[in-house]
Amino acid sequence: MRRRLLASYVAFAAVVLLVLEVPLGLVAARQLRSDALAGLDNKAVALAALAAEDLEHHDTIALAAATASYARRTGVDAVVLDASGAAVALAGAQTLLTLAHGVLRAPGPVSGDVPSGSERLLWAARPVPEPAAGEHLTPAASPPPSSAADADGVVLVATSSHLLDDSVHRLMLGLGVTAAAVVALAVTIGLVLSGSLTRPLRRLEHAVAAIGNGDLGARAPESEGPGELRTLAATLNAMAVRLERLLVAQRDFVADASHQLRSPLTALRLRLENLASRAGPADREDLDASAAEVQRLSRLVDGLLALARAEAGPTERAAVDVVAVARERHGAWAALAEERQVHLAVEAPAHAVTVLAVPGHVEQILDNLLDNAVEATPSGGTVVVRVAASSGAVELHVVDEGPGLPPHVRRRAFDRFWRGTPGGGGSGLGLAIVQRLAEACGGSVELQDAPTGGLDAVVRLRST
Repeated sequence: MRRRLLASYVAFAAVVLLVLEVPLGLVAARQLRSDALAGLDNKAVALAALAAEDLEHHDTIALAAATASYARRTGVDAVVLDASGAAVALAGAQTLLTLAHGVLRAPGPVSGDVPSGSERLLWAARPVPEPAAGEHLTPAASPPPSSAADADGVVLVATSSHLLDDSVHRLMLGLGVTAAAVVALAVTIGLVLSGSLTRPLRRLEHAVAAIGNGDLGARAPESEGPGELRTLAATLNAMAVRLERLLVAQRDFVADASHQLRSPLTALRLRLENLASRAGPADREDLDASAAEVQRLSRLVDGLLALARAEAGPTERAAVDVVAVARERHGAWAALAEERQVHLAVEAPAHAVTVLAVPGHVEQILDNLLDNAVEATPSGGTVVVRVAASSGAVELHVVDEGPGLPPHVRRRAFDRFWRGTPGGGGSGLGLAIVQRLAEACGGSVELQDAPTGGLDAVVRLRST
């Protein structure tokens, strides 16, 4: 956005400069040319006044000397023709003769410019004697008059156009420098103005992103930027406060309800076990089914309590040795895996591999993944816990040999209360807890196909 605002400021300044400076440059260049021709015409007037008497008395020697002296003094080339077109004085290039013959018949003053080699010549011509007062300079492009009966001759002065060209170039350079300075000023002002608008927007964006990532304590600045942005920031902060209160109340309710339900469910399970021990064969089947349902409810309550604790738990991260955690959890789960005739293995480097994680979260992640993997793997199968380090990240794999899940089912596996087998065991909260714990550690979790046909649960964490 800042780039677009800055580009709009610069484009506006450029358009204004283009509209103003291009006509100004053309008018100024035209005026410089007009002034140069007017100066030459003044020199031609002066030379015509000098040549009038000598030309009238046909004193060609004095006329030539006066013309040469005047040309040296004023820095111009000059030629004087008599009424017949003969050159009676020349101080300059021979090309002036051709030019002078072309304007001999003009009844008044004329001027213009003509090419001469690699440059152009500016010239002005005056009849001798001068025309009556009130006659004006006739442009060279005008059709020449048909007669000059009263003229004794004509004088023509010329000079190179390089001085005029240099003046025009300096003018254009000055306009260019002015335009560059104005554009630089527009860029500076644009940076200041766009920054005053985009800085609050960026902070508002960061606050929205933080809230979207679960940091409900993030707030947008309410005292920066235009009034509309301040109002938007205040609205966002109010929404974040309400959302935080709602989520805290929800987590507290889930945690309190789960905690309060644990004791009644434990008592109910003990009563059912006591009844089952004294019941006859006809009632034992119903009591066992009821005990199994109570056990499932207990696991569901435990899962809800674990999820509430994961969402409301600490988020400060520290260095955790994943290899040490993997070996420790292997020891904790080896007995249960052996009881179910499942081989549990660890593949990890011999050295420590550390990640940034919330203390205790990696252990809970492994417990939930191992619980699912051991339950899904048939007797005689193998569950592998693998630690793989790469640049900037560490991958923790839990690979089973169960039936696996198709891709469209794996996408829903992290939903709360979702179970791959309808009516099967489990609370449907294990993978949701894993995902929440991984995100709290700044990582992610994904289910992939395992080479053995089961599932490969991949947890990615940032290395230290």
